[in-house]
Amino acid sequence: MRFKFGILLLFFFWAPLTAFAQKDSLKLAGHQVMTPPFLPTHPLGIFTLRLAEDFRMAPPEEPYLNLTFSNGNCWSPPVTAYIPTESAEIERMRSLPWHTREKSLTEDAAAYQQLMYAADGVLRELRLDLGFKVKNAHEIGIVSRAYYLSAGEAPTALLTSDQFIEWFHSDIYKDPDPFARRVYGFNQAQIRFQDAAGKVLAFQERDVFLPATELKYSYYPGWLNSRNFALKATSHVAFIHHTYNTSLDGGLALTAIKNFSFTGYRSFQIGCSSGVVRRRLVAAAANVDFIEAKTGITLQSVFRYSWLSRNNSRSTLSLGMHNQSAYYTGDKSYGYWALAGERYTSHWAVTFHHLFRNLQAWTLAYQYSRKCAFTFYIQEDLLVNNGPDVQVGFSVGVPLANR
Repeated sequence: MRFKFGILLLFFFWAPLTAFAQKDSLKLAGHQVMTPPFLPTHPLGIFTLRLAEDFRMAPPEEPYLNLTFSNGNCWSPPVTAYIPTESAEIERMRSLPWHTREKSLTEDAAAYQQLMYAADGVLRELRLDLGFKVKNAHEIGIVSRAYYLSAGEAPTALLTSDQFIEWFHSDIYKDPDPFARRVYGFNQAQIRFQDAAGKVLAFQERDVFLPATELKYSYYPGWLNSRNFALKATSHVAFIHHTYNTSLDGGLALTAIKNFSFTGYRSFQIGCSSGVVRRRLVAAAANVDFIEAKTGITLQSVFRYSWLSRNNSRSTLSLGMHNQSAYYTGDKSYGYWALAGERYTSHWAVTFHHLFRNLQAWTLAYQYSRKCAFTFYIQEDLLVNNGPDVQVGFSVGVPLANR
């Protein structure tokens, strides 16, 4: 607990740091800008492989370790889905408006499969990225992730606490409690998913879990790359080793980065990346079936502005977007599912609603680097998926050897 609070203190004391420009084009050109993994802490997605691009233009000259600590507020109230299994009932449900289907359920419970999902709390992620260069155009990376489920009381959550979010909704946005957080109660913590076979994934407050270890290999084709343009191809393998999901996931990504140098000491970069993930290439029979789509598509982009600072340090301000395909297939009316839950607000069905929509998150980040790189960021889901709603993070990148 002291460690987490200390990280947050660093966030708020270091963030006001400013720098004075210094003209030194050679030293700016020698800096490698690395975007830390700004992945949303999705309560179900954390148990799968998800692609996070660092938008490097070349392999690192020395091995590096990047440590990222983040926490995101997730809110999905308890909702049960009834899924008809008979073709006649499927067509009948499909013809009805989604919000009326619950009243049209038949008394034969055997005619339906049931799913139940709820997620509440602040998910805290500790992620370690280790990478090193292999020859001139190749890079190997190892990723390990750990999570802690918190109720999110202030001051350890601050911007991601229920109280702060609902203060913003009520006093700034002028839409009090749109998702009924107050009705269910602040500072609760649980993740629970029950699949159609009755198997349950469940976590409570203060649970710690280590869901996956990832390996990745990146290739930078030298005949295409230059100081102002770079392409990169990356393959990913994730060993998901949690009790609820023991599996092997694989992924491929292609990334392009273009650099624009305005002066000798200022530059602007645009990066785009697209990737595909195949979940459960190999999977244990006892797994909880919490994600329907076995194939996922990811699109990422970043806009970065860098300038030289005092003592030959570099500052970078970046805006990033992460878009991932939905975990469940179907239309905006949930296909033929009938949903049941407490209808405290018009957003009561958001729990399953966001599983049918693409997940999108926008990230604003500031990075200060000299020998080490310190990054602070805030992330928001503008599509209101609430998984997570708002997320903040702090990252430290450290070279492990001198050139």
